[in-house]
Amino acid sequence: MGDMGDIYRLHNEEKKKRHAEWHKKNMEIFEKADGIMYEIKNNGESVVIPAGCGKPQVVFFPSTGRWRARGKTFSGGAKSFINWYRKQ
Repeated sequence: MGDMGDIYRLHNEEKKKRHAEWHKKNMEIFEKADGIMYEIKNNGESVVIPAGCGKPQVVFFPSTGRWRARGKTFSGGAKSFINWYRKQ
């Protein structure tokens, strides 16, 4: 393939490495957080925090640092998520 194909493949490999590193860091932070019960789904691609005590059900994606709650998507990583969740 041409130069553009090579550039795309290189970019894709770098993106996978970056997301794998984010996944590792976010899960380390998440595991240290006290008081948040969660369930790992899809071979670690998503973390589900069940609803309870007036808090919404949330799905957190460690490889991107995004989470979905109440039909909205938020971003910022595990630290931002934990701070946000504790304020709910």
